[in-house]
Amino acid sequence: MTLDAQILTALRSRQGTELSVADLAQRLHCSRSTLRTHIDGLRALGYEIVSDPHRGYCLASAPDLLHAVEILSLLGP
Repeated sequence: MTLDAQILTALRSRQGTELSVADLAQRLHCSRSTLRTHIDGLRALGYEIVSDPHRGYCLASAPDLLHAVEILSLLGP
């Protein structure tokens, strides 16, 4: 599973609550800067990912189009 798909899966598992950057980076075994880069890429695809400096990231909405990363995130590991 790609890192983008893993990010979406992790954010979906929280059901609208924030996931801290540190927790997400640790869970996915990547650096915070790598995580931010991939979050920006997902935003460019149309995912609305809300960020709060004190709380973390939250998936607010997904685009109406199906991307490969979307399908992979829904399939699971």
